[in-house]
Amino acid sequence: MKKLLVIALVLLLSLAALAGCTQQPAAPTPSPADTTPGDTTDPAPPAAPAYPTRTIEFVVPFSAGGGSDIFARTIVSIINQYNMVDQTINVVNRTGGGGAIGYAFTAEQYGDPYFLAAVGSSFYNAYLVGQSPVNFRDFRVVGALADESLGVWVRYDSPITSLREAIEMVREEPGSLIISSTGGISLGSVAYYMLQHEEDVEFSYVPFDGGADALTALLGGHVDITLENPGTARAHHEAGTIRLLAIAYEHRIPGFEDVPTFREEGVDIVLSQVRGFIMPAGTPDYAIAFWEDIFRQVFETPEFQEAYLLENSLIPLLLNSEEYLAAFEEITAFFLEAFATMGFDVVEWD
Repeated sequence: MKKLLVIALVLLLSLAALAGCTQQPAAPTPSPADTTPGDTTDPAPPAAPAYPTRTIEFVVPFSAGGGSDIFARTIVSIINQYNMVDQTINVVNRTGGGGAIGYAFTAEQYGDPYFLAAVGSSFYNAYLVGQSPVNFRDFRVVGALADESLGVWVRYDSPITSLREAIEMVREEPGSLIISSTGGISLGSVAYYMLQHEEDVEFSYVPFDGGADALTALLGGHVDITLENPGTARAHHEAGTIRLLAIAYEHRIPGFEDVPTFREEGVDIVLSQVRGFIMPAGTPDYAIAFWEDIFRQVFETPEFQEAYLLENSLIPLLLNSEEYLAAFEEITAFFLEAFATMGFDVVEWD
């Protein structure tokens, strides 16, 4: 009996060993045709790298104190106040060529997500008339936060009381009034050319690298009129040294409800610039998405809505990268038509 039990035990152990050595065939790998919606057999996409991990540069292609400079520095200040980004952000003014030098520098940083450039009005149109080697298609568009127009400013003690009066003065004596603004094909320059074209008159024109410099010329009595945005000129206005005669927007703007539009003065011109940011071409999607979110957070703060937009008489306008890209196409079409009307030679564009 004991011998039979031993034999049975040996047989059981042998069968167990055989079972453990037998391999089951692997399940077949499903082909793409076999997969169904929601199938999780495909590997997950690689995670975005940590970003940002070093110092970031906000390029301002115009001089310190101008509208683009104030815009960039305000945003950096809010980012720092709320600790939205854990890396240092430096605002660097790379001036010259009506913005062309700063934008060309940014374009050279291909694929580097640590450079952003503030968009000024000349960026929208300088390329169209051969005054810049780059246009928005040479960059990644990030987003926008505001719309801004410009106005006609004179010294507080100027005898000129309205835009219409200034027009009639140069109609009687061509070139008798000197206008300053940002050079190149900035919004101020476009307004200057359009004003002359629409009214068939002739002003004299002195361009500067930035709005702050153009205003300094006005304050110093070197020019009679400056075409500049309210944000750049507001401090001088509040100090009682300059006055706003007219605004080139479709309606009167906050803070200057008593100031007429160009159209109210009989001049059919409406101009504004969307203030936003671009990055070098080749910038990865994760960096664009990061800054889209940061700019949305900045836009929603009371400091941006009240201390910046309201105080500088800007119109709130939040655009993501796709919406801003569409706006670029529309703005380009506007300037192409405007330049053709004014007799400018423009580049081929499709």
